[in-house]
Amino acid sequence: MKKNVAIIFGGKSTEHDISILTACQVMNALNKNKYNLFPVYISQNGKWLFGKKLFDVEFYSKFNEKLLKEVSILPQDNYLYKKIFSVYKKIVKLDCAIICCHGKNGEDGTLQGLLELSGIPYTSSGVLGSSVGLDKQAMKQMFVANKIPVCPFACLSKKEYEEGGLDYLLKQIELPVVVKPSNLGSSIGISVAKTLEELDDALNLAFTFDDNIVVEKLIEDMREINISVLGDCDDCMCSVTEEPKKMKEILTFDEKYLSGNKIKTDASKLNGMQNLSRIIPAQISIKQQNKICFLAEEVFKKLKCKGVVRIDFMVDNQTKKIYVNEINTIPGSFAFYLWDKKDIKFDKLLDLLIEIAERNRQKEDKLLTTFDTSVLKGKNVVAK
Repeated sequence: MKKNVAIIFGGKSTEHDISILTACQVMNALNKNKYNLFPVYISQNGKWLFGKKLFDVEFYSKFNEKLLKEVSILPQDNYLYKKIFSVYKKIVKLDCAIICCHGKNGEDGTLQGLLELSGIPYTSSGVLGSSVGLDKQAMKQMFVANKIPVCPFACLSKKEYEEGGLDYLLKQIELPVVVKPSNLGSSIGISVAKTLEELDDALNLAFTFDDNIVVEKLIEDMREINISVLGDCDDCMCSVTEEPKKMKEILTFDEKYLSGNKIKTDASKLNGMQNLSRIIPAQISIKQQNKICFLAEEVFKKLKCKGVVRIDFMVDNQTKKIYVNEINTIPGSFAFYLWDKKDIKFDKLLDLLIEIAERNRQKEDKLLTTFDTSVLKGKNVVAK
């Protein structure tokens, strides 16, 4: 019997369009003999929409909400509901949800929390791993607490900056630096600053996206090495490594997603992270490869991740030190291009993600979540 799978994408996020690309790639790769697909698109104003038009990539360039139905998932059961005259009617019982959202309101634990309440198995990391994975401040602090090597960094809030100015920050970290909004991905709002003027501009840019930012020491002579991890805390494995080629000191949004050809109408050839210029596998030593794989699995387990993630590393060419940069709990294109090199094709990768989601849901369902007490049965219960 086919499984009913929701593909959830879009969202109120700066990475909304990239999420659409990932979802189209997923819908194209899923085995239609195994699964009934139910695409659920979350608009930029937060409305959940469903319809066959969502399978057609051309529809998004001529988007018409009137051709879709408003739907919802409720925190009471594992059904997809359709809204009919302000009343929600059941459409289908869902066996799994593949989350293709990137950034806020989808990758940050909010959507995962709803799916936890509904009891629907889902393919990404849980609430903890998702929320920490998107918040760079919390992520870096958790890495430090677990003795995972990271570049020197400082955290700065908008209020601290308004009250203390550049002096407040420069007491914690010296130039040159990289300035990043705490809760964004895809290199949006990120700048390199080598002078005070550049630092001021970088801070003002980052604060337009987030009230909290991370300022990291810039490694001027470094290589970026990425790796993907698949599984859960009980059993995980690493992909091959990659080295993205970049034209600037930091990998930009355009280099990640707009390099190569323009967006095509064939969903199987859509632009995305797989079109970034890269060397696979990365030309690093076996010792470096083993170190990166060890650290990647440590990060994966410490954040209680599941599904597929991509973890980005920096290698200092001068000192040869390896630093963890960040984790992406729902990587663009699901990092399928890294698993393809290990003979795990995209359709098989998605099969594994669904199996992992179902297995972890079954484990959760076996746990005791309620406990009967006599607290409310006593005669002297008084509201305070």
